[in-house]
Amino acid sequence: LDGVRVIDLTIYPEDTKRVVVALILDLFYEEMRLLGESSTFSRYRELRAMILVDEAHQFMNKDFDSLRNIISEGRMFGVGMILSTQNLSDFKSSKLEYSKFISSWVIHQVNNITKAEIANIFGAADSNYEGYINFITNAKKFESICKLGNQVVSMHDVPYFRLIQEDERFKTSE
Repeated sequence: LDGVRVIDLTIYPEDTKRVVVALILDLFYEEMRLLGESSTFSRYRELRAMILVDEAHQFMNKDFDSLRNIISEGRMFGVGMILSTQNLSDFKSSKLEYSKFISSWVIHQVNNITKAEIANIFGAADSNYEGYINFITNAKKFESICKLGNQVVSMHDVPYFRLIQEDERFKTSE
């Protein structure tokens, strides 16, 4: 779990991608379990690792057991996962409804969103679904709606290029 790893699979054929992703997820899941539960401090849990999967729809529809296990058990082991995709329907495969395992969402502008998808994310009992659909379909660039546990807020995101211009942590001393 040490360090940053970026694995670009775009140059490989689909079968090769599938094997590589399955192996990496299986190995990561085993290492996560071997390390055991992460420490807790007050009500916060230690974060040991983050996994970012861009174009996650390419992997969620393969129903990898390790992917489901990391998503559903990762918090206990201090592992977070960011799944990035263009459509909310990608979180449902022929066998799994991934949205059931996800408690935090950041949703940018999406054109085709259904009441069922909103209900899966925000809960069927939430009466604000029309407002969520309206916000999500009309969101401007760098606007998002966030569901963090039971809390829902709208946000203006800070793009990376602006962050490195404005945040003191990215300034170099000359």
